[in-house]
Amino acid sequence: MKNIINGLKNHILKDLACILVSNIPKSVIKNSDDFKCVLITCFNLGKNPLGIDEEYLNKRLEIFDKYTFSSINAQTDKDFMWVILLNGKTPQKFKDKMTKYENSASISIKLVYADNYDNMISKRQNISNILNGEFKNYKSKWLLTCRCDNDDMLAKNYIEKMKENFRPVHNMFIDFTRGYCLNSFENKLNLYKSRSNHFIGYVEKIYPNTPIKTVYMCNHSFAKDYGYIRRIDNKTYPLWCEVIHETNQINQFQGSCADKKYLKYFQEYFENKMLDTV
Repeated sequence: MKNIINGLKNHILKDLACILVSNIPKSVIKNSDDFKCVLITCFNLGKNPLGIDEEYLNKRLEIFDKYTFSSINAQTDKDFMWVILLNGKTPQKFKDKMTKYENSASISIKLVYADNYDNMISKRQNISNILNGEFKNYKSKWLLTCRCDNDDMLAKNYIEKMKENFRPVHNMFIDFTRGYCLNSFENKLNLYKSRSNHFIGYVEKIYPNTPIKTVYMCNHSFAKDYGYIRRIDNKTYPLWCEVIHETNQINQFQGSCADKKYLKYFQEYFENKMLDTV
């Protein structure tokens, strides 16, 4: 019984802490609290042979080009780094295609190819190890990392809103709960509310000689178990879109049918113009 009471007490305290960080005013940010914003996409990193299969990469690049790249390249706030993590064994012709994205973008893109991917440790630890090598010379005091999968979309103001909600709180997640779910093969759009979704951001203080964690430090669904959550119910401005396509293995079409107001917002703030009627 004592363990149950202590567990309940800790749960309540964590909830209160999350409410507190969710309501921290922007005025607490000082000029000295400079931060670097980095968006991370794990493209085909890992031991899975499917990740370097040419048929898979052809289909995935078609989706990436149509939805992911176009929406991220259109961000209103371009002061961020987009790090794309790739398997070092990716066939050369696909490396060349990724280089074309890097060179043609209106934002800063860094392609990171990893050859040494240790199967003995978790995917998240591997990602952290790789990124520590890339970020070790950053001079900022704080790091804000966020994520987007290689088949999803971001609203044009996603980075802008993510940075607006930065607060100098170490180990804090930024969670925008409202987005869209797009059924790409039936051309249907749903409004979708999801807590601790895979479009969250993560704030951490950079300490000398201390490894960074990044937003991949835990499974996004269990973010509350690892840090504090600044949760924003962005009902009037959905900021992300989960794209459901024929090659999806896990995600399903979810949410409720978007009305004309939200269809119009999608047309205005998401670069892809697939839904051209309201």
